[in-house]
Amino acid sequence: MPMTLVDAYKQVMKDSGLGIEVFENPQKVYAMMRDIVEDNTVWRDFDLFYKEKGIEVILEALSEPEEEQRAKLSLVKQRIMNSNGTAADIAASTCNAFAEAIGMGARIPLQGSGGNSEPESRRQPRRGRTQSTAPTQEQKPGPAPELNGTLLGATFEDCPTGLILTGYKGLEVAVNIPDAVNGRYIVAIGPNAFSAEIVREKMIAVRIPASVTLIGKQAFKGCKSLTRIEFAPRDQELVIETGAFSDTCIDTVSLPAQVREVPEECFKGCSQLTSCSMAGAEVIGENAFEACYALSSVIVSMDLQEVGNSAFAFTAIERIDLPACNVGDRAFQGCSKLKKIEFLGQDDGEVTIGVRAFAGCLSLTQVSFPNNVIELGDACFKGCERLTAVKGNGVKKVGYQTFADCASLRHVEVSETALQGAAAKMVFEGSRGVQSVPKPSVLTRIVGRRKEVKV
Repeated sequence: MPMTLVDAYKQVMKDSGLGIEVFENPQKVYAMMRDIVEDNTVWRDFDLFYKEKGIEVILEALSEPEEEQRAKLSLVKQRIMNSNGTAADIAASTCNAFAEAIGMGARIPLQGSGGNSEPESRRQPRRGRTQSTAPTQEQKPGPAPELNGTLLGATFEDCPTGLILTGYKGLEVAVNIPDAVNGRYIVAIGPNAFSAEIVREKMIAVRIPASVTLIGKQAFKGCKSLTRIEFAPRDQELVIETGAFSDTCIDTVSLPAQVREVPEECFKGCSQLTSCSMAGAEVIGENAFEACYALSSVIVSMDLQEVGNSAFAFTAIERIDLPACNVGDRAFQGCSKLKKIEFLGQDDGEVTIGVRAFAGCLSLTQVSFPNNVIELGDACFKGCERLTAVKGNGVKKVGYQTFADCASLRHVEVSETALQGAAAKMVFEGSRGVQSVPKPSVLTRIVGRRKEVKV
C-alpha cells in the first residue's frame, strides 16, 4: 500500500534528525519525501501547493533571530506532527503553523478531506427527551468575518456550518478556544475532544467561545487540573451532552442562560465544585451533580421543569429555591446540610416528588409544598431526623414509609385521601412523635398508639 503524504511528511520530521535545518532547506525536504512517497499524484498536489504558498512563509520565519526561530519552530514541528488530512491540507497546515509561530495568523484555508458530509459523531446528538441536531445555518451567527484565531495542537473536522474541534493535544494551561479559524466558525466541541493525557494533567482553564453551539459527550471528562470554565457572552442556544465536565476540579461555574438542559452526569464527581448557577435550565438531568461533595450553593431558573434522579445526591447544599417542578428519585438524598427547601412561583400543572427524594436530609426542618404537588414517593423523607412539619394540601398520595424514622416530626398536612389504603400503615414507621394528621378516622389507628392524634 503506498505511503500517504501525511505519513511521509511525519516520517521525515521524526527520522531526519535535521531539526531546524529541515525548514532552512525545503529542497532537501522535497528530496527526502520524494524517495518515500510512491503515489506521484499525491506528491504533485503537495509539490505545487507547497511551492506556491510555503516558501514565502518559511522565508519570513527564517528572518527571525535564531533563538526565537528555534523556540517558535519547535511549536511548528508539534503542529505538523499532529496534523492530518489531504495533501493540500498537510501543506496548508505546515504553512499556517509557520505563520502562527511568527504572529501572522493562519493564512491558508484547509481544503478538507471529507467534503461537506457531516461526521458521524455530530448526527442527532441526544439531549434528554428531545433530539438536537448539528448546528444549522439558522443557528450560525452570520457570515464569518476575517477571523484568524489559532489553537496550536487542535484538530478539526468540517461540518456544513463550520468546524468541529475534534481533539486537542496542545501545551497551553489556559486554553482560549477562538471563535473561528481561517475565517470559519468553530461551532462544536466533539466528544472526548480534551481527553489527551497531557491535557488532562496540565490544562487549568478553558474559554468557550460564543460560536460553539454544542459541547460533546465527555468533552472535558477527567481533566483533573481544570479549575475554571469561562463562557463568552452569547445569544444562541448551547447544547451540552452527557458527562461533558465530569470528574474535573472546577470550583465554580455559571452556565449561560442559553443552556436549556444540564445533561446527565454533567458535573458528576466534581469534588471541588462549590457553587453553580443555571439561569436558563429547564431540565437538570440524572446524576448531574452527584458526588459533588463540596457543592453548597445552587441557583436555578424559575422555568425549571424537572430535577432528575440523583441530580444533587450527597452534595453539601444548605438551601435551595425551586419552582413547582417534578423532583426525581433520590434527587437530594443524603444532603445532610440541607436546611430549607422553598418552592416559588406559580403552581401550574400537576407534579410529583420521587422515591427517597429527600431521604437522609438530616438538617431539614420544615417543608411546604405548593398545591400542584400531588404525590410524595416511597421513603421520600425517610431518616430526616430534624423534620418537624410537612405541608402539602394538594398531595393526594403518600408512598410507603414516606415519613419513616422522622424522630422530630409533629405535624403533617395533606389531603384527606392521601393516607388511605394498606400502604398507609407504614407511612410513619419509626416516627413516634406525630401529633396532627388529616381528618380521616383510619389515621387514628395508624398513629394513635404513638401519641395523641388531634383531629
